[in-house]
Amino acid sequence: MPRPEDDESRNRARAVAVLAVLAVVYAVLGMRVVYLQVIRGPDLVHRAERQHEKAIAVEAERGTIYDRHGNVLAADLTVPSLYAVPPLIDNPESIARELAVVLGLDPGPLARRLAEPRAFIWLSRRVDPAVAKAVEDLGAEGVRLMPERRRIYPKKALLGQTLGFAGIDHQGLEGLERAYDRTLRGEKGWLIYERDGMGQRLFPKDLRYVAPSRGADLALTIDEVVQYISERELDAAIAESGAEGGTIIVMDPGDGGVLAMAVRPAFNPNDVDARKPASWRNRAITDLFEPGSTFKVVVAAAALDAGVVHPDDLIDCERGAWSIAGGVLHDHEPLGRVPFSDVIAKSSNIGVAKVAQRLGEARLARAMVAFGFGRKTGIDLGGEVSGRLKPTARWSGRSLATMAIGQEVGVTAIQLVTAYAAVANGGRLVKPHLVGEVRDQKGRAQPIGRLEHD
Repeated sequence: MPRPEDDESRNRARAVAVLAVLAVVYAVLGMRVVYLQVIRGPDLVHRAERQHEKAIAVEAERGTIYDRHGNVLAADLTVPSLYAVPPLIDNPESIARELAVVLGLDPGPLARRLAEPRAFIWLSRRVDPAVAKAVEDLGAEGVRLMPERRRIYPKKALLGQTLGFAGIDHQGLEGLERAYDRTLRGEKGWLIYERDGMGQRLFPKDLRYVAPSRGADLALTIDEVVQYISERELDAAIAESGAEGGTIIVMDPGDGGVLAMAVRPAFNPNDVDARKPASWRNRAITDLFEPGSTFKVVVAAAALDAGVVHPDDLIDCERGAWSIAGGVLHDHEPLGRVPFSDVIAKSSNIGVAKVAQRLGEARLARAMVAFGFGRKTGIDLGGEVSGRLKPTARWSGRSLATMAIGQEVGVTAIQLVTAYAAVANGGRLVKPHLVGEVRDQKGRAQPIGRLEHD
């Protein structure tokens, strides 16, 4: 028969075991509470806020683009956009019929959209102010107005391809609008609504609105007057020659600032046709052509620098026809022995080819590279191509002569004008650019970050 002392000992042991288990459980729970409240607390609070809040982005006002004299080339216009909060709409069919009359929409599909269990739907973006006023006068619960931005180009097609354009979501898609998109677009704002613990949407009378922050402005090196004259003269030259297109670039040879960049066919960024992307193309930096006689200045500069010819040296231009490497090179007018200065002035193919032979393949190839051909200039626009320049290993027996007169070479207009700028400024190859200054909201100059999307 068990003794009372044994029962008491067993009871005491069981009590100690239970207390020990409870102590361990409470210790674990305490550590878990400390972990959740102290260590993970800030992160969990942030996650909870994200779970209980939903934000809808509101695009910021893009910065204005000016020419060098402060004339506006691209700007934002504040226009109303219509949106709806379907859970606040009690009678979607009735509201849809009223809205359809004002917006010119089919009431059936509109009613179905207004009945969707969604927190937010766009009804119509960037509408005419008169339309917005008519919708506002309806007083429909759950139908509201939001200020949005529409990009406008007050000079229409002037500088069109270079400026580029912004899309429906206010993101730069082409030209300077794309190259400097991060600079121009600013910081987004937000419309915020809340959800309960079950994920159901809570809709106060007014959604919380966090205002966006405006983007920075660009002051270009472009001169609006020079741009206008360039485009006018380009149009006249195209009409006279019957050409399909053309380019004029005016550059300050001292610093590479582009004063004008005229491109044809014309493009109006206010009226973008998504079916015709070729019209957006900036031919000044994307299209290759053989430079022809304009390339002779490269040979002249290299030959004079190397000392293989002097301006007064007489060059025999063979009376307009010269046999070379199994072919015949011709001049547009027959010349005999003339000074090298006249060879350039009268654009003699034969005279330049003979001087190129004195220069040799290696030195001509180095000169072309030194003038920037065969690589991008680095202008602050996306889409620039590097041109076409064959290595000397691929030159034929006629390449030295034909390259000297601008054949077998592919260049862009911006490469050619940059090379000529080096001739004009004493031999310094500048980097062409279109943006002279970036200014913040208070008009203060900021560091320039170019080609942010590349």
